[in-house]
Amino acid sequence: MPKRPENVKTYSYEELRAKAEAFINEHHPVRSIPVPIEEIIELRFELDIIPIPDLLHGSDMYALISRDMKSISIDANIQESRPQTYHYSLAHELSHILIHKEVVDQFEYANIAEWKTVVTGIDEDVYAEFEWQAHALAGLILVPTAQLKAEFGKAAAKIKAAGLTLEQAKATERARFSVEDNLARLFVVPRPVITDRANRDKLWPE
Repeated sequence: MPKRPENVKTYSYEELRAKAEAFINEHHPVRSIPVPIEEIIELRFELDIIPIPDLLHGSDMYALISRDMKSISIDANIQESRPQTYHYSLAHELSHILIHKEVVDQFEYANIAEWKTVVTGIDEDVYAEFEWQAHALAGLILVPTAQLKAEFGKAAAKIKAAGLTLEQAKATERARFSVEDNLARLFVVPRPVITDRANRDKLWPE
């Protein structure tokens, strides 16, 4: 197992945005929301989604891809009771498949325990880049740019109809939380994904 993979390619956020747009155009051109990531994974990529009881036990791992990239294992409780985390976790692992095949090919693991050992042997900076790229791409796939702007625009109109400016809503924090929480439920993603996307797309006034 190599400690420092030599081919973790660096992607800018805008490069990942372009990849997400190409993905949506190919696999979900109707662009309805939420993005049906489970169906895309099973029907278009023909990957198995395998629920594993207590996958999270003793770690912060929600899901992982198999060494041959033909299946995604997911914590069974996440699948059954936390749809927002479930969708994000699937998109995160699919993102590794989309952009990190050459990296995963360097690793040797046959089960969850061995994968955890692999992770502990990766240089922290390299692993952080590896995970950030998958996080960013997953968020861009599940929360496409045009759809986010459209739905945020609807929320902004309601704020203005209530007699507030976006600056005031942002300053209260409670209003911002409410807007982002509602969007998170609409797109079926964890709220921090919406917060990150809204920040990067500068939807709230600075």
